[in-house]
Amino acid sequence: MVQSPLYIGCSTDLKDCTANYELSNVTRISKLLGLTVTAMEYCRYDPVLAVKPVLRVWDNNHLPVAERMISAFASSLVALDGFNATEAGGKPSNVGASMLSAIKQSVFYYERFHANNVREAKKAFQDRIDYLEKVSKLDPDQRRLIDRAVALEEEFESSIRGHRVRTASERIAEVAELQRRLNANEARVDAFKKKVDLAEGHLRNVRPIIDFLIKKGLLSDAADDLQSASANDSMIIQCTDHTIICRTDSPS
Repeated sequence: MVQSPLYIGCSTDLKDCTANYELSNVTRISKLLGLTVTAMEYCRYDPVLAVKPVLRVWDNNHLPVAERMISAFASSLVALDGFNATEAGGKPSNVGASMLSAIKQSVFYYERFHANNVREAKKAFQDRIDYLEKVSKLDPDQRRLIDRAVALEEEFESSIRGHRVRTASERIAEVAELQRRLNANEARVDAFKKKVDLAEGHLRNVRPIIDFLIKKGLLSDAADDLQSASANDSMIIQCTDHTIICRTDSPS
């Protein structure tokens, strides 16, 4: 938003005060504002002064505060790039009681914004009251929750009383030891599997020779050998004309 510098003042007669800010005569307004308007006219600009009432006050004690507040909102002091050369609210109020009464009547009875503000404020207060009532109803539930939390804490403390509670570092070390044992067992299983695979490979290599010897009658079947061994406690297998294989339970 682009905004021109502002000038804030307090007046008991808005009609006469507004007439002073006509461009035809700048001697009765703020000197800085009059100088700015004159310089703009010299530069062939067409300045326009807009005079608007911002706040109406019906209490003498509120006038200095209101002037300071509006000046702060508008940043109208010279130090803030405004046209107010003196501090706002410094002059004592001399507004008569009749004028204040007329302003109060205008605000309370003839202007719609005050009634709207009262209506909105009433709704806001009612919402606040409803909220406080809901909070008051939650107090018993909150007390029950607190009592339950205290009971759970006492139950937990009694359950662990007499037992050593391990720290997180100790539990991590325990898990690491279990993992180490698991890895060692897996390594032993892998080594055993390799031995089994090696034995199965040797068996596959010699199986054709065994089958050939059995087919030629030079080697009996394993089932017959076992049956003969169990009956005679010894077994003689003739492999060639000059070689025999003798099995016996006693040393030979």
